[in-house]
Formats: sequence, C-alpha cells, structure tokens
Amino acid sequence: MLRYSPGAWQALVTPGGIALLAPDVPLSTVEAMWNALPQSAGGLAVILEGLVGTFGTSLSSLPSFAVVTIDEGAGEARVAVRGPVRLTATLAGGATEQISGLGVTTWSEKVLSDPSTIELTAPGGGTAVLPVRDGVVLADAVRWIVRADADTEVPDAAPAVPVEASVPDVPPVAPAEPEPESAPAPEPEPALTTPSAPAVVPVPDIPAATETGETTVLPDFGVTELPADDHTRGYEDLIFGETRLSTVEDAAVRDAGDSLIQGIPPVPPPPLQQAAAPAVPPPPAPAPPASAPSDAVPAGGDHDGETISLAQLSAMQGQIDAAVAGLASPAAASVVWATLIVSTGERFTLDRSAVIGRRPRAVRSTGVVPHLVAVPSPDQDISRSHLELRVEGTDVVAVDLDTTNGTLLLRVGADPVRLQPGESTLLVAGDRLDLGDGIGLSFEGLA
Repeated sequence: MLRYSPGAWQALVTPGGIALLAPDVPLSTVEAMWNALPQSAGGLAVILEGLVGTFGTSLSSLPSFAVVTIDEGAGEARVAVRGPVRLTATLAGGATEQISGLGVTTWSEKVLSDPSTIELTAPGGGTAVLPVRDGVVLADAVRWIVRADADTEVPDAAPAVPVEASVPDVPPVAPAEPEPESAPAPEPEPALTTPSAPAVVPVPDIPAATETGETTVLPDFGVTELPADDHTRGYEDLIFGETRLSTVEDAAVRDAGDSLIQGIPPVPPPPLQQAAAPAVPPPPAPAPPASAPSDAVPAGGDHDGETISLAQLSAMQGQIDAAVAGLASPAAASVVWATLIVSTGERFTLDRSAVIGRRPRAVRSTGVVPHLVAVPSPDQDISRSHLELRVEGTDVVAVDLDTTNGTLLLRVGADPVRLQPGESTLLVAGDRLDLGDGIGLSFEGLA
C-alpha cells in the first residue's frame, strides 16, 4: 500500500519501486523514468540515466533525488538518496533506520533487509495520508507499506463480546392457563351529534337623518345635535378637542357667494416670492487694457451684473491651475533605484524584483513581471531560477531559491556567508553575491 502527502516534488510510483525527484526535473524526463522503472531491476540506474541525459555528467549539476526498489524474492530493499531528502525505514524487528544525502558528494546507497515500511520525505514534508497505486503525483512525502501487517494507521477491531455474557439468566415462566372464551360485549353505537348553528345577533334598524329648520336631527347614537351654522369646527378641534360627528354638507365646496359662508372675507393666497440667489462674490476684474477687447461686454448688455468675459474666465482658470500645481508633491519623482551589475557586464535598474539563473522564470504571483536575468553556467552549478532580488520600498533583499550549490554573500569586513534557502537577507552598500561558475553580482545605490 502506498500513500503520499501533496507537495512540490515529483513522486514516481510503480508496483516495484518508487522515486522522489526535485521540482526542477523536466516533466518529459519524469515520464520517461516512470515508464522505464517497471521494466528494470535496478531503479537507481534508471534514475541516473534520466538525470544525466537531462543535466549532464557533472555531479554538481545532478538534482536531489531518492529511489527505492524491492526484491520480494530476497526480501530486500535497495535505496539511494541524494541531497536533503530523508529516508526512514522500519525493519521487521521494530528497529528504525534513517538515511540522508546531506554532506555526501554523490549519494547514499544501502540495502535494507526485510523492511516493513519505507518513507521518503522532502524538506518541509508532511505526513503521507492520500492513497496512490501507480502513477506520478506532486508530493513532499511518500510512504510505502511493504507488508500489510505493518500498516499501524488502521486501528484493531474491538473484540467481540460473547452473547452469553451480555444476556442475563432469566428463570423459565410457566405458561398462563387460558381463560374461558366469552362472547365479546357489543360496542355501543356512537351518538350522532348535530353541529350547533352560530348564534344570530339581530341588528337594529338605523333611522335616516332628517333636517328640520336650522338643526340637523341625527339618529339617536347618544351624540348631541349639532347646529347647522357651527363653523368653529376646525383642525384644532379635531386634534385637541373632543371628536365630533359632521354631516356630508360640511364637506361640500361652495362659491364665495354661498349663504353658509357669507360675511367671511376670502383669504387671499400668499404672494409668490422668488427665492433669492446666494450672494457670489464677483471675480477680481483684470486691469483695463489700453483698448477694449473684442470679447468685452457691451454697455447695457449685462442685465444681472454677473456676466463674465472670456478674459476673466481665462484669468480664473490660470489661478486654479497654479493652485493645483502647488499641491503636487515633488517627492514622487525623487526616488532613486538601486542598480544590479552582473559580472558579464549587464546592468539592470531595480525598479522591480529580479530573478537570476540559467533559465529564470517568475517564482511568485505579484502582478508585476520581474526582471528575468539569464546568466551562463557551463558546469550547470547555477540553478535555472537561482536567486531572487526583491525590491521592498527603497531596500533590496536577496532570497536563495532552494538551490543545490547555494549562494555566497560577500560583505566588507566579514567572512563569506551562505544564504539560507528561502530566507530574506537585506543587502547593504558594498555587498556582493557569488552564484558559482564565475558569476558574481554587485550593486550601486544601496543604502
């Protein structure tokens, strides 16, 4: 059984062997190795032939890898590890053995007798949890369970509980004597109920209203009679006084000569008033020219005193442009970027990040395409994407992109230091970087 943990490395899985290759191995090479592993008894030879055909015969150019093949007849496993990959094996007696290629110029190779499990783990790898049978997957850890009984991840089944222990003893019960049969009593028929009709409440007749003389006689609802000429009922009475009942006649619209409202002078509508325009101070008048301009306002043509001539409008626009120009900050144009100088003679302005290597490509998605600086490497000591120079404000930091041969920082007054892979190092004035194969980087304009 095989399991893996998703990652950036490339895992080759076959029934007779597995391999874990560095991310920079081309996909065509990986596929050719995967096709050749089942037909070859020596998995290490297949891996080496594929890598040498792609990266050359120089040992320093070979990428990191780990390969495992199983000889079921002999009960042995042949393993080989190069670089920072770690191999952990559990043997039949319960002993554990670890193999790594760190500090070895070529690779570490060993034969393991009767292994139970073998796990390949890349730097920063996790726990292998996903199953895989045969193929190529992106992973940072692969775990091969050679014997089925070594899979300790599946818990043992709980022991079965005997049925006798879970059922208490029950004394036998004597069968009850049957009672003499008797005729069942007839069930009483349900009484039929008639739904009661809803009670009908009589509605009294409402007498019609009549008019006698000057008084309107309303039906007797307990409301006092209202005189017909009472014109004191207004909005205030309805809101702040007691509620009154009015007739339809009170809502009628009548002419000014109507007998009900004679003697009351009509209320004239309020006069229409034009809203006053807000006072706007007139613009400063330009000095009068020697001769009247062609766009001057003719005498008597400015009816409201607010007309602006073309010359006045141009003067106002000039004042606005001068005010806007005074708000512009000159600091935006005073940024001085550092300059990257390659030992080959090329120069690059570090106004954005840069990636240096044999075949550099962008390593991060920042929305801005970085400088891609390709440098020669006859011995292939320099990786394809070897070093990244990140521009953070006015500072420049160097990041080694997890290379095999590494990058040296040469600082004035200090010993050469190898950059830690993936960690950012702030560069200062006078710093130089050595990528190997005779390629060096220097800088101008660093703080």
